[in-house]
Amino acid sequence: MTAIRVVLAEAHDLVRAGISALLQQFAGVEVVAEAASGHETLCQVKSYLPDVAVIDERLPELNGLDVTARVVPRFPSVHVLLLSGSADNACPLSTHTE
Repeated sequence: MTAIRVVLAEAHDLVRAGISALLQQFAGVEVVAEAASGHETLCQVKSYLPDVAVIDERLPELNGLDVTARVVPRFPSVHVLLLSGSADNACPLSTHTE
């Protein structure tokens, strides 16, 4: 079985290190590159052609949405997981009531 190759993009060093360590605990997952900015993320995706790009929504230079909008059409084989640190817990699609 081949490993799932991941490019991880997160602006904060400590958060990026924590996510990377967590991902690498899973058998069959390999973080092949990391990035701290939008432009760096695009370069890493182009260089490594990962299976998955885990991208923080709030990257400097180009935010995660802008990076995603560039990755998807240029690299259709790369799956994108966009991370959000939003404090808004409201889910408009939720039907759960307390």
